[in-house]
Amino acid sequence: MKKNLLIISAILISSTFLFACFFNETDKEKVVMSLTYNLIKSNHYETVVFDDELSFKIFDKYLENLDYTKRYLLQSDVKKLTKNNDKIDDQIRKEELTFFDLSYEMISKRQMEVKEYPAKILANPFDYSVDEDLSLDYDNIDYPKNDTERFENWRKILKLEVIQEIDNQLTKQDNAKEKADTNFEFKDYEQIEKEARETVLKNYDDYFDRVSKLRKEDYFSIFINAITLSIDPHSEYYAPKSKEDFDIQMSGELEGIGATLTQKFGEIKVANVVIGGAAWKEGELEEGDIIFKVAQEGEEAVNVSNMRLDDAVRLIRGKKGTIVILTVKKIDGTIKEISITRDKIILEETYVRSLIITDENTNSKVGYIHLPSFYIDFQKYNGRRCSKDFKDELLKLKKENVEGIIIDLRDNGGGSLSEVVDIAGFFIDKGPIVQVRNRNGRSNQLNDDDASIIFDGNVVVMTNQFSASASEIFAAAMQDYNRAIIFGTPQTLGKGTVQQIMDLDKANRVSPDLKPLGALKLTIQKFYRINGGSTQIEGVKSDISYTTTYTYLEINEESFDNALQWDEIPALSYDKWVPKYNLSQVKESSSQRMKNDTAFIFTENYAMFLKQEDDQENISLNLDNYRERTKIRRDKRKEYNKATNKQIPVVFEYLKDDVKEMESDTLVKYRYDNWSKKLKKDFELNEAYNIVLDMNKF
Repeated sequence: MKKNLLIISAILISSTFLFACFFNETDKEKVVMSLTYNLIKSNHYETVVFDDELSFKIFDKYLENLDYTKRYLLQSDVKKLTKNNDKIDDQIRKEELTFFDLSYEMISKRQMEVKEYPAKILANPFDYSVDEDLSLDYDNIDYPKNDTERFENWRKILKLEVIQEIDNQLTKQDNAKEKADTNFEFKDYEQIEKEARETVLKNYDDYFDRVSKLRKEDYFSIFINAITLSIDPHSEYYAPKSKEDFDIQMSGELEGIGATLTQKFGEIKVANVVIGGAAWKEGELEEGDIIFKVAQEGEEAVNVSNMRLDDAVRLIRGKKGTIVILTVKKIDGTIKEISITRDKIILEETYVRSLIITDENTNSKVGYIHLPSFYIDFQKYNGRRCSKDFKDELLKLKKENVEGIIIDLRDNGGGSLSEVVDIAGFFIDKGPIVQVRNRNGRSNQLNDDDASIIFDGNVVVMTNQFSASASEIFAAAMQDYNRAIIFGTPQTLGKGTVQQIMDLDKANRVSPDLKPLGALKLTIQKFYRINGGSTQIEGVKSDISYTTTYTYLEINEESFDNALQWDEIPALSYDKWVPKYNLSQVKESSSQRMKNDTAFIFTENYAMFLKQEDDQENISLNLDNYRERTKIRRDKRKEYNKATNKQIPVVFEYLKDDVKEMESDTLVKYRYDNWSKKLKKDFELNEAYNIVLDMNKF
């Protein structure tokens, strides 16, 4: 299973790239395409040649992203498009949109043609006793030859979705019978089957409603990203709206009402209200409310029913202190106008937090710091940054006299490289932290120039297969200096490249009236450890490793198309830390514990099972066979959940400084209570705690 991983890359902001270019037309698409071409040619880490070979790659990547499941385009369409597969490079250079315009016209037409398929196919029951399969190996199946084959493909896809719905409802009934649930509404098979088809049809009505709202610019983003992704998996085009979302993700804050919205069947619904946000403080907006009108203070309301969700969100978002008026339908059917004064929304879950871990037997106190990303607010000179927050937490833990520190980088996708250097410097004397090489082959090193050490005790760094980029640099530096034990999956993701965000509005010197154009994220450099090896592909190997449910699935850097390769450069000179513990003894002790820990045992078994399931390329469309297979999956999942969903034998204590804040702000306590409650079942964290104790013992 190849998962599309959204990874927050290490970012270096530099001066705007300048170039001279002249256009015959001031068309946004042509300007964006031309800027993309020129910026790639001048800035990408690897020398990119726009030739037929790259043209073929762009063609394949674009078709893959345009119609991955091959349910729209016909072989005749692909044949027409293929006439351009060696000309895309020429069209990009000449600022021609021939291929893109043809593909957009084609996909739009084909999507409208198949719009009626679900209603026709789902009008009557399927024959669920037939032994037939649906192939999920989309890379190796052909596009349909004609409308008959395409209709048949849709029949199988829809049949599978109906079977899934039937299985889900029958399983619910089976569970209700086992529990003797008298409140459950039992239905006969015919009713369940009919309602399953109706549910799938409603889902597709909603799906095609969303498709109808797609604009040409949405498909153009797919095309530009096909260009960047054909060069490497982390170069990316951000359309203007996507760039805004990226900035929010990096800074951890935005201004608005503080609510997550979803859309289904044209209705915009409140999925949840952010704790501490403007809507939460106002108190009237609730989960499940349907928003159908949005008004700015003093202006007429805009009906947002059937509006694109992202457009509606941008009407609701706004500057701090301004008022937005939402007309909502409550769960009981009543209509209500709710005025909310927009405010800054701090996404606390994206920031550094810490706790103290102890246990009733040893009373040992170990500090725990969770670092979800190496965040920095690029929009503000004195904006929030993780190095300052991390230092504050580290100093608070030091005041508590902790015997060691656990730094949790699990699922940390990266962020700012400068923040990595600063944080690593808290644990070592002066020295290099990382090497960075540019497209010209020149390398430079980023150093910790501060001789002071904030914490000199034992450190465990937790990683997993989703720890990437800046996380890998931090873990690698701590490992190379012998400053910490890396406890994680066998290796991290393996993303050893540096990206730079280039604002296309600033780069566009020819048609400044065309705004906004979005931004380009380009791979411009490569990371290297201070020992000379790249973290690209190989990642960081753990000193003590464990298995997660994803360990055996293809989700590392090497599985991405067009990933840059591993290499090495000369090592730097640096003084290694002399640890007071015996690493081999600590490893052996941990290994013995995990071998006898049911949570780790069942995780290993379940990971192997998921790998076997992932290798299956066909799925049965026989209801009985499908149900038998899904029962096996559910039973395996239940076994895994039962073994891992247990309270760990440690106690979480809040830092004294945080307790003082909780006394004056109940919201802070609420957030910490929720967080610590989740950690109480974190068996990986429990083992990290034991490793710190062993480091102090051996």
